[in-house]
Amino acid sequence: MRHAYMRATADFSPKISMDHVANVFAGFEINSVERKLRANDGWGYLWDKGGVVSTHPDVMDYLKQQGDVYYAYRESRDRRISSFMNVAYSYAGKYIFNGGFRYDGSNQLGSSRDARYLPSWNVSAAWNMHEESFLKDSKVISLLKPKISYGYNGIMGPATSAELTIYAKQTLRPTDNEVYNTIESLQNKDLTWEKMYELNLGFEMALFKNRIMLDVAHYRRKSIDLIDFVYTSGVGGQAIKLGNIGNMKSRGFEFAVSTLNIATKDFEWKSSLNLNFHKSEITKLNNFSRISSAISNTGVAMLGYPQRGLFSIRFAGLDQDGIPTFYGENNEIVYDMNLQSRSDIDKVLKYEGPLEPKSYGGLTNTFRYRNWNMSLGLVYKWGNVIRLDDAFYPSYNDYSAFPKELKNRWRIKGDEQLTSIPAILDKRTYKRIEGKQTYQMYNKSTERVAKGDFIRLKDLTVGYSLPHSWLKGTFINSANLSFQATNLLLLYSDSKLNGIDPEFYLSGGVSLPVSKMYTFTVGLNF
Repeated sequence: MRHAYMRATADFSPKISMDHVANVFAGFEINSVERKLRANDGWGYLWDKGGVVSTHPDVMDYLKQQGDVYYAYRESRDRRISSFMNVAYSYAGKYIFNGGFRYDGSNQLGSSRDARYLPSWNVSAAWNMHEESFLKDSKVISLLKPKISYGYNGIMGPATSAELTIYAKQTLRPTDNEVYNTIESLQNKDLTWEKMYELNLGFEMALFKNRIMLDVAHYRRKSIDLIDFVYTSGVGGQAIKLGNIGNMKSRGFEFAVSTLNIATKDFEWKSSLNLNFHKSEITKLNNFSRISSAISNTGVAMLGYPQRGLFSIRFAGLDQDGIPTFYGENNEIVYDMNLQSRSDIDKVLKYEGPLEPKSYGGLTNTFRYRNWNMSLGLVYKWGNVIRLDDAFYPSYNDYSAFPKELKNRWRIKGDEQLTSIPAILDKRTYKRIEGKQTYQMYNKSTERVAKGDFIRLKDLTVGYSLPHSWLKGTFINSANLSFQATNLLLLYSDSKLNGIDPEFYLSGGVSLPVSKMYTFTVGLNF
């Protein structure tokens, strides 16, 4: 790999007067990364014979039959350039203005100039109202600072490259094998930045000599040219490709307050609370998802819904044999449906909610009594839904992991009035739905959705500072002991999750729930 990086900046602060303070900051960056990968599998090294190398010709034939690569070479170039400038000005320490401009370019996006380069900007203003004569001597308001900002910026999105990608492969013929080139992805010359307009309104306030401190903000965002996979007709040579296919609007509210509730010589109690609310809606989408995509665990983008909305097949109950049934497009009872259909998805399916929480936040209380101190922190998330694991099938084998819910499954006729857990089918009954997707649809139905809401005891800390009288005559100036427990207890979650952590449900990969941690600390100051 060869990496070249250059950055140059200039900072200028003209001396105008005591009331007028200005600053100009400008610069540019150039970043280039060239990667060359060479890989080689060295066959024929005989470890058990002193490292003798055998170049038997059958090795190449073996590699051909296995489809393995003996030698590979890959090359990539990632080049970016940026220029930026920021201007700041304040008058009398009361009125503050900022403006910034940035120009970015990257070869990872489309080849056209409009796609590859992006100008971005932002402006902001703030007013220190507490410095005004009508508030300067106030005994109630210690700080009052309304602020506003508006800007336009962009990110590269999930696309790694818009260039033509070609790999060398080998034919899978019984005879006459030969090497050929295959196109992994076509050039996408119009793929461009994801862009966003953002407006922020808010204020900071402190009351009663900073005993109560508030920070409130409201934002509105308009995102355009969002990147996602789009299903094409295939006429251009690629059925699925990345494209700038959508727009989205979002808005939110952020609230933070910290208070000094009690303050005496021996006892002190502080609290801090933060709340966040968020809502998004897709306003433009040049893509039509299939039913199979809409009911997936990861959610789907749909016009008029949040960015990652979860949809479900409408469950209609069990039939007389314990087989799941569902509502079709016209509310008729069905056992199967075309999961590849793209028409009227919102009529066939039920919208469950977003996968991302509508609200999240936390509450922390800190106490001090003489030399003792304790901190207690709670966190919450609310408003999202979770698709439960695919756990039900018409039949099982000895290697299957049986879900706990099977204890309440359909067993005899009439149980369909008592339970919604489908039966384990005998061969005769299974013939009725053979070739159908009935149980797969049940796993993606309204019965298999849980709320993602939770309240967690995140942190608990207890500490003690040793009195100075205990340390007299020693070389220790101060000493303290503390015990901290993290992720101590899940206070509330949906009973459908059966105790599984909603924050890490279906996270995939090697992700594990955050473990409980206990830490004991001894601090000594010499």
